[in-house]
Amino acid sequence: MEITIFNTTGVDIQDLATAGLAVRRAKEKGVGVRVNIQKI
Repeated sequence: MEITIFNTTGVDIQDLATAGLAVRRAKEKGVGVRVNIQKI
């Protein structure tokens, strides 16, 4: 199952909190791929 979340409005702190939760849950489940965005 793939879930995509996208919203162009909001407050930066909300985006950071949501991203932090998503990363934490992915690590707990052992899923996801780490991407070095500096090389993109």
